[in-house]
Amino acid sequence: MKKLYYLFEHEFNYIYKYVLLLCVFSTGLQLFFIGYSKRGRHNYVPFEELFMGSGAVMIAIISFAFMCYICILSFISNFNESKSIYTLMALPQDRKNIFIAKISAWLTGFLSLIATQVIIGILGYALFAPTFPERIYEGSRVVDVINLKASNGLFLSFVRSDFYRLVFPLSFQSLLSSFAILMSIVFAMYYILINTRGVYKTQKFAVVIVQLIIIIIVLRYRIQLPMSYHNLYLSSTFLLLITGYYIWDSIRVLRKTTFI
Repeated sequence: MKKLYYLFEHEFNYIYKYVLLLCVFSTGLQLFFIGYSKRGRHNYVPFEELFMGSGAVMIAIISFAFMCYICILSFISNFNESKSIYTLMALPQDRKNIFIAKISAWLTGFLSLIATQVIIGILGYALFAPTFPERIYEGSRVVDVINLKASNGLFLSFVRSDFYRLVFPLSFQSLLSSFAILMSIVFAMYYILINTRGVYKTQKFAVVIVQLIIIIIVLRYRIQLPMSYHNLYLSSTFLLLITGYYIWDSIRVLRKTTFI
């Protein structure tokens, strides 16, 4: 257990600087575009529409892609940089500790980015939420006009926003679906990297194509593109089964290989 902790610390110490910079960059840029999008607007627009129209979602997608790139760099660093920490693995033990440490560090990075997106939504609403005028009457005469935010506007924007229904799901089946998508993506990255580094077999990547097809179908349904009803429990089960296959085969390759 102590060696596993050291390995996790080693892996996370490599990526945390990049993850922190990515989260700060994403926060600043998304809030800037949300604020810029609000300029000149005099009519009331729901916050989720303001968020979507500002380009903040595109920045979030780019941030997610950069997070994947950071994970790839951390994998490559085990071959191109000092591997002194891996002298721990010279002693007889189960080599799946390498796998667990790497995946745990990656998941920590992705969860940090997801938490950042939720914080951006809260801050963006607090700073730039659209308001509507409320007239204060004294008799039949208007004595003042104040600007008010919509009641429960933040909660409603999270419910109505396609993006936040993925990032911050409010039902169990949506939560399970988002969890299955994230886990399958993270484990697929490691699976692809470990196999391309070792013995390349084209047939191994057929399962990755199936996974991508399932994810595309689920995302189409969850962002309300026109399509028939989709059972999220069924797709989540398939994605988790695929993730289980990635785990089994990655550990099997690790135990057999000599390149790590």
